[in-house]
Amino acid sequence: MEFDALKIALIEHLKTLNYSFLDKKSKAYNLVKEVLNSEFVILDFNYTKSTEKILKDFGLTDDVIEKRLIKIHGSVDTDIVFGVEDHADILSEHTFLKKSSNIIFKGINIYRQLPSLSNLFIFGHSLGETDHTYFRSFFNSFASEGYEDGDKQITLYHYDETGKNQLFQQLNVLTNNKVTLLRQNSQFDLIDTSV
Repeated sequence: MEFDALKIALIEHLKTLNYSFLDKKSKAYNLVKEVLNSEFVILDFNYTKSTEKILKDFGLTDDVIEKRLIKIHGSVDTDIVFGVEDHADILSEHTFLKKSSNIIFKGINIYRQLPSLSNLFIFGHSLGETDHTYFRSFFNSFASEGYEDGDKQITLYHYDETGKNQLFQQLNVLTNNKVTLLRQNSQFDLIDTSV
């Protein structure tokens, strides 16, 4: 099947990446450095080993990394979750294209996964439609009238004005157009990585 061949080709390509050139001055690298002194969990939507390599650069052991790093869509070392969301309008005979049809799909609910969350940093993720399943209940909870814990810090990293506008488009969808409540109910910050 072409779908399986495409997935295998992507995995094989990603296995050829050279991690010796990780930019230790990058904003992503420094963000990981900032959170190391706290109780952190990284939800990694990337198939590559970049995050593991950065954590190892800072001296974390494989055991600690395994507890602190959740590979949402799998890894090039095992298998990857590749496909579309359940609500995608596809023919019924193409159900195999849905992420939820993948045997390793975890269907993580971020809000339940991180109930004691005090700081959320979203870096390198567009919050795009293909991952709304993961973020919808999380952002909806913060954008509800009854939400009372205003101590939560949400920091969204974006690249330039276009990236910021695209994030807000997604936040409008994820909160049912209640971004104002999201911002009122949390300590909300935006950081432009292009500057």
